[in-house]
Amino acid sequence: MDDPSDSTSSKTLPEAPQHSTLVASPSGLDAVVRETFARPVSAPPGYELREELGRGAMGVVYLAEQTALRRPVALKLVRAEILWKERVVERAADEAVTVARLQHPNIVQIFEVGTWPETGPDAAPFLVLEYLSGGTLATRLAGTPQSPKQAAFWLVALARAVQYAHEQGVIHRDLKPANILFAADGQPKVSDFGLAKRLDVVSSSMSGEILGTPSYMSPEQAEGSASGIGPGTDVWALGAILYECLTGRPPFKASSAVETVFQVIGTEPVLPRALVTTVPKDLETIAMKCLRKEPAHRYASAAAMADDVQRFLDGRPILARPVGPLGRASRWASRNPLAAGLATGLLVALVGGLIGMGILLRQARTAQTRAEDLNAKWSESEAAAQSVLNEFVIDELYAANATADPPAKRARLRALVAKARVRFKGQIALLTTVLNFIANAYNAIKPGGPPEPEDFDAAKALYDEVWRTRLDAFGPDHPGTLQSVNNRVWHQSWDGDYRKAEQGFHECYSNSLRSLGPKHSMTFTLQHNRAWALVNDKQYEEAEREARACLKVREELQGKDYPQVSNTRQVLADALMGLGRGDEARKLYAYNRTSTFELYGPDHASTVKALERWASAELDAGNAAEVANEYDRVEPLLRKTYEAVKGDPEKARIALERLGKLDDAAGRPRSR
Repeated sequence: MDDPSDSTSSKTLPEAPQHSTLVASPSGLDAVVRETFARPVSAPPGYELREELGRGAMGVVYLAEQTALRRPVALKLVRAEILWKERVVERAADEAVTVARLQHPNIVQIFEVGTWPETGPDAAPFLVLEYLSGGTLATRLAGTPQSPKQAAFWLVALARAVQYAHEQGVIHRDLKPANILFAADGQPKVSDFGLAKRLDVVSSSMSGEILGTPSYMSPEQAEGSASGIGPGTDVWALGAILYECLTGRPPFKASSAVETVFQVIGTEPVLPRALVTTVPKDLETIAMKCLRKEPAHRYASAAAMADDVQRFLDGRPILARPVGPLGRASRWASRNPLAAGLATGLLVALVGGLIGMGILLRQARTAQTRAEDLNAKWSESEAAAQSVLNEFVIDELYAANATADPPAKRARLRALVAKARVRFKGQIALLTTVLNFIANAYNAIKPGGPPEPEDFDAAKALYDEVWRTRLDAFGPDHPGTLQSVNNRVWHQSWDGDYRKAEQGFHECYSNSLRSLGPKHSMTFTLQHNRAWALVNDKQYEEAEREARACLKVREELQGKDYPQVSNTRQVLADALMGLGRGDEARKLYAYNRTSTFELYGPDHASTVKALERWASAELDAGNAAEVANEYDRVEPLLRKTYEAVKGDPEKARIALERLGKLDDAAGRPRSR
C-alpha cells in the first residue's frame, strides 16, 4: 500500500513553531496536557533519601545515602510535575551523558545514571553525584564582596574546569554562583550541566529559545541565538561570577527577568570600581573583558581568562586592556544607532548654535520612547514567558488537566481563562501565551481524535483572540503573529479540508520567508506544515519538493537526528510513498527508527512513532520477517492503531491485515 493518505499509521502532525516562549506546540498536545498525577517521591534501589537539598527548573536534588557503601551522595530526580514535558526528560538524559564524560577535580563527579521508575509514564532519568558539604558560591556571596585574592583563586580553578569541559566539546550555558559547589576542603566545583550544549551532538534547544539565568546569560543567549552559543558564552558567565565576587552583585539585575534580559542585550555594566573602590584595576579589566557584548572581543578561551587571572595573582602584568570612555561610547552607539544618530544631531546643533535644539530634543525623546516601547514589546514576547510558564501554566493548567471528567475539565479551563485575564492584564505576550496553552488543553480533552464540537469552538475562540491581539500589538510579520496564524490553520485542519489548510500554511510560510528569512524556525516549521498538508491532500510531487527543501534546512541548522527533523523526514517519506517510490521511503523510515532509538532509547515518544511507521511500511511491502523480530514492541502499537480506526471499515481492514502479517511471520496465532 503506497498511498500514505490511506494509511492507518499515526501521521506526523503539523507543528507549532519551535519558538517556545510564545505558545506550546500543538503537535505535542498529548505530552503538554497528559493526564498524570504527581507521584510520591521514592529513591531508586540502593539509595535512601535523607533530605531535599534544592530545586531547579528540571529536577530536585536530595541528600541520599548509598546503602551498600554507606556514603552520602547527591541524588537528582526529574520533578514529577513536569514529566509531561518531553524535552525536560531529554535534557535530564543529556545531563547524565554530559557529566559522565567529564573527569576533572573542579567538576562535580557522577557515580551512577539510570531510570526510575524503570518503566511506565513516570519513568525518568536520575543522576547520582558526589555530595559536597561546603554549600554554594551563592550562599557564600549573599550580597557581600569577597576579597580580591580569594575571588581570583576561585576563578582560576573554575575557568580551568570550564576549559576542560570545552575541550571535551561541552558548553555549560548556565554558569552562576548557585551552580558552583564547595567541597569540604574549600575547592570550588562546577555542577548542574542540565542546559549544557554538547558540540558533537544536536542541541536540544533551537533558535529562538532562551536558555540560562538572566543575570549571568550572555547576549547571544538572551537573544535566543542557538548558533551563537560557544565557549565565549561560558567566558561571559565566568566574568559575571567574577564581577559578583568583587562587588557583591551581578553585573545585570533589574526588577524583572524581562528587564534584566533587556539590560544584558543593550546596556553596559557599571564598572566594579564604581561600586567597590578597593577592587583592583586588573581584576576589573579582566571581568569587563569577559563581559564584552561581542564574543570575539572577549577572551578567546576560558584558559586565556584563567591565565590572565593567574598573572594578577603572581603580580605580573595582565594582557587585557581596559576600554576607555570613547570605546564605551562607540560600543553604545553601535547597539543604539537611532539614539546615537539623534545624539550626534543634537551635538551638531549645539556646536553650530542652531536655535532648533528644542525641536531636536523633543524628537529625540519621542524616538527614544518609541524605540524603548518596541524593544520592550520584543523583549517581553521573547523572554518573559519563561518563568511564567513554570509558575502559572505548570501549576494551574496541570491541576486543571488532572480533573477527572470532561465537564469538570471544561469548568476548570473556563475559570483559568478568567484568572489569566486578571493576572496578565496589559501583558500581551504572557496573556496570549497562556491562552494558547488553554486552547491546546481544550483540544486534548478528548484523547486520540478530533475534539468535541464545544471544545473545538472554545479552542477556536482563544486561537482567534490570540491572533487578533498579537496582530494589533506586534504587526503581521512578528514571529508571534505568524505563529498564531499557524495555530489557527492547524486547528481548522481537524475538519479534514487539507486543501484549505495547505493554502493557509502556504500564505503564512510566504510571509515568514519574506520577513524572517528561510532559516528562522518559524519559517521552516511552516514549510513543514505545508508539506504535511500537501501529503494529506495527495499533492505528492509538491509535497516532496517542500519536504525535501525543509529537511535540508533543518538538518543544516538542527542536525539530522533532532525530533522535528525526524518529523520532516517522515513527511518526505510519506510523499515518496504516495509517488510509488516505496524503496526510498522505507530507507527514510528505517533511518528514523534507528536514530531515534540510539538517541532516546526504546520508550521515547519519537522512538515509538518512528518504529510504528517503519513497521507499517515494511509490512505493507511484504517484509514481515524483519518486523517480526520486533514483535513484542510492534504488536501493541499496531493493535492500538487498529482500536483507533476500527470505526472506519477500510482503515480497520488495513490495520487487521498488518496485524495478521505480523502474527504469521512471528508464528503466532491470529487472535483478531
